[in-house]
Amino acid sequence: MSRQPGTYERFMLWLRWGLVGVGAVALAWGGPDPLSLALVAGLIAYTGVLHWLYRRPAYPERAGYYVLGADLAFISALVFSGGGGPTDLYNLYYLAIVQAAVLFGWRESVLTSVTAALLYAFAVGPDGSAWLAVGLRGAFFVLVGALAGYLADAVKRERLEREASIELLEELRVAHENLRAYAEEIGRLAVTDGLTKLYNHTYFQQRLDEEVKRAERYCFPMVLLMIDIDNFKEYNDTHGHMAGNGLLKELSALLKGSVREVDIVARYGGEEFTVTLPETDGPAGLIAAERIRRQVEEHPFVGEAQLKSGRVTVSIGAAAYPTAAADRTELIERADQAMYAAKRDGRNRVVLYEELTLSAQEIPVEEDRKDPSDKRS
Repeated sequence: MSRQPGTYERFMLWLRWGLVGVGAVALAWGGPDPLSLALVAGLIAYTGVLHWLYRRPAYPERAGYYVLGADLAFISALVFSGGGGPTDLYNLYYLAIVQAAVLFGWRESVLTSVTAALLYAFAVGPDGSAWLAVGLRGAFFVLVGALAGYLADAVKRERLEREASIELLEELRVAHENLRAYAEEIGRLAVTDGLTKLYNHTYFQQRLDEEVKRAERYCFPMVLLMIDIDNFKEYNDTHGHMAGNGLLKELSALLKGSVREVDIVARYGGEEFTVTLPETDGPAGLIAAERIRRQVEEHPFVGEAQLKSGRVTVSIGAAAYPTAAADRTELIERADQAMYAAKRDGRNRVVLYEELTLSAQEIPVEEDRKDPSDKRS
């Protein structure tokens, strides 16, 4: 098993290089002797090996135990060369003990502290006058090892718990995002016609009721268009139901692109569609309906040449609120009556309910542009 060298390990590496520098200075200051030269040379070689090891992308987990053992051996050699008991170099054992606690945990920290106490006693040698101090220092090594291990484990547990909490929060955030997206999708499907992707009949009734109430409250006019495909049964009989479904989808896209963003296009049922035009009066609604009729008539639908009429067209009935109807139900009935009047008058035309006694006329494009009542342009 391998891992990346941590921040503490890198710190200890540079600390060892510092010890190399201190040892070299001490050697130059006090005069070289064979043991000191050997210790400094060994420390340089050992630290160089560690430097090479830590620069690798990963190194074996067990290498940490070898490093710890080598540290204890070098510290003991330094203590021994420094005179044993009188030297303060024994404080370097604390670095090894803390290193064991940080890298491994409580058990390794205690074992390292016990090993350090034994090695320190061995490095001091058979100096009876120093045994009390050696024993106290050894006991303090063990105490520091136990405490350092406990604190290191507590920090690790806290870090792991924090990481687990962060991971859990991230999972909850992702789950929340997925749930919200799922809810939005469910909501969209609940109001959308599966074939045409327009609003369905239920949503149409709901929105029409809202628009009628809004128009009543703020004294706005509005228009409802009822649209039916002419000779749709002939198209189905000629090309089949799959082609008929394709025609419904193509016409739906055409209707969607022919109105404002605030207008509500829905599939009423079968080959019938509705367009709700908020804040639109009767004449402006008639102009909008004529534009839709003309765009459908001019659009090249697949297979329309095989029809007796030679093209796909629509009949549109329009009814305005409040001039033609007093509520939502009556508005739908009036628009439906106007649509059937358009079919009776020959199909491919627009009839406004208020003008049922008149013949529906096609409105030229120039008039569409100049009509001051067209609030949709």
